Amino acid sequence: MYHSAFEAHRNFIGSECAIINIDVPQHLSLPAVFKINRPDELLKAAANDGEAIARHLIPSEIKQQLITDWPDLLAHDLLNAPIHLGDWAEKAGLRLETVSRGFRRVYGTTPARYRREAQTRSALRIILNGHESLADIAYLTGFSDQAHMSRAVTALTGRTPGKWRKIKTVQDRLSAA
Repeated sequence: MYHSAFEAHRNFIGSECAIINIDVPQHLSLPAVFKINRPDELLKAAANDGEAIARHLIPSEIKQQLITDWPDLLAHDLLNAPIHLGDWAEKAGLRLETVSRGFRRVYGTTPARYRREAQTRSALRIILNGHESLADIAYLTGFSDQAHMSRAVTALTGRTPGKWRKIKTVQDRLSAA
């Protein structure tokens, strides 16, 4: 599986697996789940031509639904719609305390922080790759205003949106992080 920049996961990685970080061009469409037969060739392709990455990925069929339990359902809902946690817990037939504790156990953070960090990562992706004004990005990503977005980006990354905008290359971004 792949994740966008500034995203992470707590999946369990088996002993036969390795995690490789590759900068993928924003417009490149990758399969959600894939296999790689020759990782060394993929790494060479990524170093020379980001467009060639997709040719080294073998799409895999998803044999089971990705969202399998209530913490995953809650994470999905937190990312896709404004929800009130108490209402969500009631609809799921769970106590609010159970939802908060269970989500934290699975995702390592509270539901509110999970949503806030996802919102901030979304804004940061647009800051790095788009040309919209910071005020427009704040509006597009659901922040109350530009200052609110700026505080969130700075808290998450240690850099202001303006400083991230000035970073032009992947190498500059890596050294700044």
